[in-house]
Amino acid sequence: MICPNCGKKSEVGMLCKECFLREKLRLSLPPSIELMYCNMCESACIGGKWHNYDQIEDAVAELVAKSIKGNLEEIERETGDVVVLDLDVMRSGRGEYYAEVSIKHGKFFLERKSLVVIKRTTCPPCSKLHGGYFEAVLQIRGNFDPKIVEKIEKTVQGYKDKNSFVTKILRVRGGVDIYLGSKKTAEKIVKSFKGTADIKKSSQLISLDRQTSKSVSRFYYRLRF
Repeated sequence: MICPNCGKKSEVGMLCKECFLREKLRLSLPPSIELMYCNMCESACIGGKWHNYDQIEDAVAELVAKSIKGNLEEIERETGDVVVLDLDVMRSGRGEYYAEVSIKHGKFFLERKSLVVIKRTTCPPCSKLHGGYFEAVLQIRGNFDPKIVEKIEKTVQGYKDKNSFVTKILRVRGGVDIYLGSKKTAEKIVKSFKGTADIKKSSQLISLDRQTSKSVSRFYYRLRF
């Protein structure tokens, strides 16, 4: 069969692939997109969640890719081929980024452009960290190796929980108090010391969450070696 539009061999129904794409492909991209970017930890908010990236260009590219609207899956089913999108990110002199998304097949070429505006802010975990937020306190007591504090710090940094940070460390009479942003992280660390330390847990009610009506407590774990 011959494509009625251009005279080439038909590939998708009565049309050649170029003409099919020209008639059926839909692709849109907002002219301007805003990216929330944390100055402190260099993470970005995409889809309502904060993620860490090696460089800001990676975050821009992912945001643009998620902002693309169209019928690519439908086209791929019709043609039996994967539609290849080219995405280029370029930085402007004003700290913004230009993004170009294009599709090319033979003489068919479709391009969409968008300006990505970087909104520099502070992510919730960093706000909590620098605001002195903590959910739990490890109270290290007894005859313990001083290096245990450094070990706990490194362990906390290795957890993926966004609130997994050390808020502060206080030298107190008889030991050390380590303030942690995450109760879950505290529980994991305490569990690792079972059998090597005498562990006692207590909690203190500090407020009531108005949105969920649930009580908000701080937890204290005394580890005596």
